[in-house]
Amino acid sequence: MRAGRLVKTVTIEQVTESQSSTGQVVETWQTYAIRRASVEPLKGREFFDGKQVYGETTMRFRLRYDSKTGAIRPKMRLSYDSKTFDIQSVINVREKNREILILASEVV
Repeated sequence: MRAGRLVKTVTIEQVTESQSSTGQVVETWQTYAIRRASVEPLKGREFFDGKQVYGETTMRFRLRYDSKTGAIRPKMRLSYDSKTFDIQSVINVREKNREILILASEVV
């Protein structure tokens, strides 16, 4: 993988649960890893849900493989350019442990 393509900074976040002082379970997002990546928009669409119009953008994030990126799961999320993306899939390209592709979508 050529490092020259990894020009954007992305933050991978994971959810953690804790209890508030009243005993309720509170979910918070914590930074799991900050990495350099290439970012490619794949598709966008608009759809109606009830009386509201929503927009959805799907992006492909390409990262260098390491021990942290190899453990990324779809229940995590990714932040880029002050936007938050839900991770849909994580692919270890050719199972060679060199490159990770993350497909993620943002619903606005």
